[in-house]
Amino acid sequence: MRFRFSRRSRPGLTGLLWRLLPGGIAALTTVLLLGFGTLEVLDQVVYRLLFQSRGPMAWDDEIVLITIDDRSLSQMGRFPWPRHHYSNLLQQLSAYPPRAIAFSILFVEDSPDDQGLAQAMAALGNVVLAQAWDAQGQPLTVVPTLRQAAAATGHIAEPLDEDGFVRAIETVQADQMALGLITVALADPDLDSILGAQLGSPLWINWPGRSQEIAQYAFVDVLEGQVPLSTFEDKIVLIGVTAAGFDELPTPFNQNPPVSGLHLHAAVIDNQLQRRPLHPVKNMVGTGLLLLVLGPGLSAVLVGRSNYGQLALLGVGLVTLWGLGLVLFNQQYLMPVAPVMVVFGLTGLNTIVGQRLREDWVLRRLLQALWQDYHRDRGMYASAVPLEVTSMPGPGLAVSQLMALSEQLSRGQAIQNTIARNVSIGLLSADLTGTINFCNPLITTALKVQPGDSLPAALVPDWLDQSTWDTAWGQLLQGDWLEPFELQRGERWFKLQLEPTLPPTPSVSKMMATQRDQGCVLLLEDISRQKAIDVQLQRMNQTLELEVQQRTLELERLNANLKREIRQHQQTQGELVHRARHDALTGLPNRYGFSERLTAAIQQVQSGPETLFAVLFLDCDRFKQVNDSFGHLVGDQLLRAIADRLRNSVKKTDLISRFGGDEFTILLSDIHDLADAIQVAQRIHHQLETPFYIDGTQLFSGASIGIVISSAKYTQPEEMLRDADIAMYRAKQGQVGYTVFDPAMHLEEKYALRLEIGLHQALEQQELRVNYQPIFALDTQAILGFEALLRWHHPQEGLISPEVFIPIAEATGLIIPIGEWVLAQACAQLRQWQEVGWLNANVFMSVNLSVQQFREFELVDSVDTILTETGLSSHCLKLEITETAIISSFELAKNIFCQLQARGIRLGIDDFGTGYSSLSYLHQFPIDTLKIDRSFISLIAEDSRHVGIVRTINDLAHHLNMTVIAEGIENQAQLDRLRQMGCTLGQGYYFCPPLEPHALEASYLNQPLQESGG
Repeated sequence: MRFRFSRRSRPGLTGLLWRLLPGGIAALTTVLLLGFGTLEVLDQVVYRLLFQSRGPMAWDDEIVLITIDDRSLSQMGRFPWPRHHYSNLLQQLSAYPPRAIAFSILFVEDSPDDQGLAQAMAALGNVVLAQAWDAQGQPLTVVPTLRQAAAATGHIAEPLDEDGFVRAIETVQADQMALGLITVALADPDLDSILGAQLGSPLWINWPGRSQEIAQYAFVDVLEGQVPLSTFEDKIVLIGVTAAGFDELPTPFNQNPPVSGLHLHAAVIDNQLQRRPLHPVKNMVGTGLLLLVLGPGLSAVLVGRSNYGQLALLGVGLVTLWGLGLVLFNQQYLMPVAPVMVVFGLTGLNTIVGQRLREDWVLRRLLQALWQDYHRDRGMYASAVPLEVTSMPGPGLAVSQLMALSEQLSRGQAIQNTIARNVSIGLLSADLTGTINFCNPLITTALKVQPGDSLPAALVPDWLDQSTWDTAWGQLLQGDWLEPFELQRGERWFKLQLEPTLPPTPSVSKMMATQRDQGCVLLLEDISRQKAIDVQLQRMNQTLELEVQQRTLELERLNANLKREIRQHQQTQGELVHRARHDALTGLPNRYGFSERLTAAIQQVQSGPETLFAVLFLDCDRFKQVNDSFGHLVGDQLLRAIADRLRNSVKKTDLISRFGGDEFTILLSDIHDLADAIQVAQRIHHQLETPFYIDGTQLFSGASIGIVISSAKYTQPEEMLRDADIAMYRAKQGQVGYTVFDPAMHLEEKYALRLEIGLHQALEQQELRVNYQPIFALDTQAILGFEALLRWHHPQEGLISPEVFIPIAEATGLIIPIGEWVLAQACAQLRQWQEVGWLNANVFMSVNLSVQQFREFELVDSVDTILTETGLSSHCLKLEITETAIISSFELAKNIFCQLQARGIRLGIDDFGTGYSSLSYLHQFPIDTLKIDRSFISLIAEDSRHVGIVRTINDLAHHLNMTVIAEGIENQAQLDRLRQMGCTLGQGYYFCPPLEPHALEASYLNQPLQESGG
């Protein structure tokens, strides 16, 4: 007879309710505790632990605090201070203006210094003042004078929770936006849409880290100039009190000692700039429903497991819950972790206690059922004697019943052993764990096992492999019937049969209706003779099929080898093609791959002119400085980062390639008009202006972009790339970000190339000339100096303007030898005029230096050599340079100026007022002369504004003990105006145009020695 396990019956409604009951009770309890606010203490603890587990984050580097700390109070007196301290601070900050300034200080009482502070605030135009309310809710109104001068006001209300923490602030209170939010909106208008979405609801603070890690400087240090003012340029500056005893607020990172409200506003600004305010889940209804679902679901999983299993699952669940809460917290979501943890704990406690009570009840029911079966079946055994357990002294009723059951089991096993020893089939039985509880002699000899041994150990791997045994055992536990196994041991064959067993008696089976896996029976039979016959038949069939199989296998092997070789060849060929068309550093297509796509696009335009596309040629600005400063490894990482941003700036259908070095090309397919290409160029330019962070280093690399639109005139990709390169170069020259190609640019490039070729030969063929324009005393019109001006007489083009060929000389580096030649010619000419007695020793020669000459380390040595060779006194030489050269190489310029001044050489600023016009360098450099640009002089007689500008420059120069030269004087009216202002020197066509030496000598110098001065 074959026994089978009974299928597990579906749990009834009672069983389901029993599994859900512990979690339901725990969930209801937690919901009640949550509703009465009992869990707030635990919630506060979890809140702090989440911050501490996450760890500190870097504060936004755009935020800078100016703190009124204990040291500032000690040096500057008790608080509040006179308001002229704040006026002085704002006036200093105006030299390097911040993006926004916010005072976390109340100005609610009038002060004599209000007007001065209001003027300083209005001059900056970006100052935010604080608004607050007293304990009775009355507004503490800002002084009207200061309120009118402020850019905005914002409230500084700090709602404290029961544990003293500020977890959230009101974005708007009494029509006042929070101080931090209005400051961010003023500093970064791009955040208006984000701020607008947040208004009306509390803003939860995501504290970045310890207050000591934010950039902060003492008020007294800033006021006394101990902090460079450039530290605050383009930053968001917060000013407030941080001294002990003022406005103390604890944070998850600073509890003892706490921080001040100033750091709260800094955290608000940081959250907005970094887009990381907290998003709490505060829906009480949703949280309650979650708990009511989670509790029963958890108990349904726990019920039926061992105590250790339940504790392990609870531990894993709590750790997972905490990890999930921490992960969500890192994503700025504050989940209700504390109530869920309470549900976990209460559910586990209820489940363990309830399961122990149920197990006791089930065991009592099972013993009762077994005892009933004993009384029903004891008639099967002749020697069975009824046991009156109720009359036995000593043991209790339950123990007496178990003793009777044990006696019956012993008799049954004796009968079972007798039958098993006399059958011709090996027989054993095993329980749920695979432990053998019975085996007859045949099976003992075959498998070498004894009762108590492990059945899997006896069968695996000698009889069955591990996988086969696992599959068979799983089917047995399900109560399924298995096909017999035929196994060979040496020369003998055996049939191994595994079958499941059922509970022994109906009563017990009914009690254990949920136990479907009671054990198994194994039957082992010797089938060697039967197998020998089967083997003989198989050999006959195999002999007939062997040759066919060998032929088939050989063909299949050859076919597989051929397919493998084809795949390898195709893979190798594909890799070679990919490498040939792609850049190894960035993974982008290279020049060859881009040219292929561009050729196909051009051909499509030739066949269908309605198709429109564009080519963008991009060159990275300042990339060479990054390579020279940080090395090629950082440069390569920067190129990869630039490539990533380019991918994010165009459509997937567009093609980006690394053309070489720091140059990229982009093929914009299927555009509608030029505006589409310009929009992409603007987006790319904006993307690349954002700083890059490479290995913790902040780098900047803008881009110059040339744009070319497709046209039927383009037949080769090289033509479009050439024109895009020309447009890119124009964009780089003009520093405008991008330029659209114009056919005139090509002609200009050809003309510039001809000039460049000719300029290389101009020095050797003596085509360059130096003309001289006298500089006169405006009152006596005596010649006090000359300006040397370079001219080029091209043999074919004629006289070429310096505005045309000087930029070419600077771009090609020819300005260095040309500049030295001009300096030598000018010094030699002045020395010659002095030697013949036409000029006295005080007349000076003014020579302009280019930016590139000024950056040459050998400039000072070159000047020394020329003065020595020409014999000209150093005090007769005046070197002029533009403001741009000073600003672009400030430290180098300062060093060179000091060396030249030490030699007695005069120094001047050319075209003053047209460059940066920064007054900071005038008192740091040994400058003798300011030359006012002709653009101001030309309108001095008609435009009063230009009169004011020229008068301001003249007064400034006199105050700094400098000489002013007005250039471009064209008429008597201009001369009269300049004399009225007290300007002493000038030059222009009204006096004398630039002339060659022989013309000057004939008209101005070939006469008795003039009275002149220096």
